[in-house]
Amino acid sequence: MFLFHVSLSYSIIMSLPDFPKHKKYIDSLINQLVRQGVNNEMSVFSESPRTMQHEGLKKSHQVEGGEIVRTDFQEFATEMIVKYDEIPKLTEDDVAERALKFGKDLGVQMARHSFGVLNEVTTKTGNVASAKGRPIGDVMLEMLEKMAPTFNPDGTYSQPSLVVNPETAKKLAEEDANTSDEDREEFERRRQEILRKKKDEWDAREANRKLVD
Repeated sequence: MFLFHVSLSYSIIMSLPDFPKHKKYIDSLINQLVRQGVNNEMSVFSESPRTMQHEGLKKSHQVEGGEIVRTDFQEFATEMIVKYDEIPKLTEDDVAERALKFGKDLGVQMARHSFGVLNEVTTKTGNVASAKGRPIGDVMLEMLEKMAPTFNPDGTYSQPSLVVNPETAKKLAEEDANTSDEDREEFERRRQEILRKKKDEWDAREANRKLVD
């Protein structure tokens, strides 16, 4: 669970007029830019479901299999400083650039933490596949077999996302370029076989859910 909000504070000098509506509007725009910066760095995690918890010192969630996992909140922090003598010279582009960088700094921290948690959880549950010395196609099929059924409410397959570092992406591209048509056909045949089994599992689970409801 990630909690963040950009709060702008203003110091009113002498008796200059206050513009609360304008301040609220600017606050809203900066928050949008910050969130954009965060999402740009969060990769696939930017698409994850989100909930807001208004009180409490810990959070909990239920994982596949029914186990309740309780964890502490994780703080992510950075800063954006605007000095008084800079304000007259600031343009909209300057503010947008700073707000996006603010969000990027938060997003990098959040993504690093998220990948760390993902690695910890998958290692604990054994939901990992070693790629050492193996064709990438075999590794991807093994990962697909270990995943829970992923289908949309209408029954169509929900394609998972693959996140790799630049070096691995280069190796994947090289291996793909050297893959023969026969190997591609065999890979697709095995993939479709796995998906049929996953669809049967999903259909059975949905049918049971409807009976319970």
